[in-house]
Amino acid sequence: MAVQLSQPEFQRLVRILQNHPDFATPYDRQQLVAFAFGSAGKAEVIRGRLNMSGAPMGAAVELINFLSKFGQVSPGVEALGILLQHLIENTGSGDDVTYLTEIIAKHKLNNPLASAPVPVPTPAPVAGADAKYIFISYARPDQAIADQVEDYLKAAGFRIFRDIRDIGAGDNWDLTIEKGLRETTHMVLLLSDSSMPERHEVHREWFAFDQKKKPIVPLYIQDCTLHTRMMAYNYIDARTDMAGALAKMVTRLKS
Repeated sequence: MAVQLSQPEFQRLVRILQNHPDFATPYDRQQLVAFAFGSAGKAEVIRGRLNMSGAPMGAAVELINFLSKFGQVSPGVEALGILLQHLIENTGSGDDVTYLTEIIAKHKLNNPLASAPVPVPTPAPVAGADAKYIFISYARPDQAIADQVEDYLKAAGFRIFRDIRDIGAGDNWDLTIEKGLRETTHMVLLLSDSSMPERHEVHREWFAFDQKKKPIVPLYIQDCTLHTRMMAYNYIDARTDMAGALAKMVTRLKS
C-alpha cells in the first residue's frame, strides 16, 4: 500500500533530502540508497529503477515519490520508513530530525528490522561507578536498545553522556559531541547493521576513542558486517542474552 503524504509533508521531505550532504551528487545518492536499503536486500532493485541524476531537488522528488508508491520492501517494513530512519541516523539533531521522527510515527513507518529491547533485571549499584563517565555511541534505529543500556548503566551508578539527553535545543551539535568525547572516560558502542561497518557519526565517535586508546566496550546487538578495526576488539554478544550481556558490560566497565 502506498504511503499517503500530504502536500506540505511531501514538500518538506523533499527539502530535507535535497539539502542533505549525502544527496549532493548522483554518486552520493546511489550510495545513500545502498546504505539505507542494504539490510532490507532491496538496494539494487531500488537503484535499478531510479534515475537520480540531475539537480538534487528533482532527484529528491523522484526518490520520495517512488518509495511512497513502492510500499513495503517486506512484510511490515515500509520503504519510505527505511529512508527516513537512515536520514535521522545521519542528520544529527534539530527540527529536521524531530520532523522525520514525527512522520515515521504518524504514518506508522517504523522499521521492524531495527533491534527491539527485551526486559532485563535492574542491576545492583556498583561502588565507585560515578567516577566513570560513559559515552553511549549508537545508530538512530537502535535507539530503543540505547535507552535500555542507558537505564541499566544509570541504575548501576555510572555517569552517562548521550546525544539526545545532553544536547539541548539551540546547542551546537558538533561542539557538544566533541566535548563529550573529550570528557567521557569509557564508551559503550552498539554494533548493528545500522552502525556498522561505517556510519558517519558513529564512526566518528568510536574512531576518536580508538585513536586516544580510551576503553571501548562493544555490544554486538544485531548480525552485521563489522568495520575491520572493530575486529580487534573483544565485543560482548548481546544477540541472544541481553541481560547477561549487560551484566558483562558492567563488569568490564568496573575494571
